[in-house]
Amino acid sequence: MRLTQVVRVTCLSLLAILISSCNEIPSSVGDHEDVARFFGNHKCGESPDYAIEMQSTVEPTQWDHVITVHGFTDDFDACEKLVDHLNRTATGNYRAVPLNR
Repeated sequence: MRLTQVVRVTCLSLLAILISSCNEIPSSVGDHEDVARFFGNHKCGESPDYAIEMQSTVEPTQWDHVITVHGFTDDFDACEKLVDHLNRTATGNYRAVPLNR
């Protein structure tokens, strides 16, 4: 076997192993809940922290976490400005959701 064939077979084998070892996290468990839980217990600054969520294109009743907004004097105002901009310029439907009080 030539060296290029050995390298090709090795790379393809490693790729197959990597792909087969991947598993999908169910949509009901994941980053969004972790972020919400963290900010629910750790408010940053004086005003409540917010998340920007985008309506799922796969399941319209679900919303996907996009951005966490914190550290502004008024997090809600900053979040609403971002949501307004995203709804005007980006594909999708966005909303602001409080993460804590």
